[in-house]
Amino acid sequence: ADQALPAFARLGARNIHGWGIGWYRGQQARVVRRATPAANSGTLSGEFLTAVEAVSSPVLLGHLRLTSRGATRQENNHPFTLSFLGYDWLLIHNGTARRNDLVPAAEQILTESDNDTARVFEFLRKRIIEYVANPKHSLIEACRKAFGSLLDADPEGLFNPSLSDGNVTFALTH
Repeated sequence: ADQALPAFARLGARNIHGWGIGWYRGQQARVVRRATPAANSGTLSGEFLTAVEAVSSPVLLGHLRLTSRGATRQENNHPFTLSFLGYDWLLIHNGTARRNDLVPAAEQILTESDNDTARVFEFLRKRIIEYVANPKHSLIEACRKAFGSLLDADPEGLFNPSLSDGNVTFALTH
């Protein structure tokens, strides 16, 4: 992390609307998010460097935000975390959902966020839980089906989510 994240921040310097790092301590997800650039003119922010030094995990998700939907504020930065199926899950996403109604307001869990990635995570969570309710279905198949459902529900969207339960990470490139 101490080499990869700083290089990532410098390469993504145009993504100026915030940053986030998610990792696991044991089975518990940890997240640090800020609504300030991780790097400015090639110089890494002190907060970013402090966070990088604190991270030690075999699973790490980092995100640099360039706002496409939702306000520019810390609550909209990734990674997001939700607990379900006995695990803390992390999600980052690069892209944009075109539909605003992927998750009805009454079913939204990440209510502090008004961006599309929070809704994408809620949508995927619901589909994964529904699919693994059948004990014959695997988690891998549930994630594949959930990603497919997302593409069906919003065919105009651009999606590149990475989703982890701390043991395995699923990614969709679309």
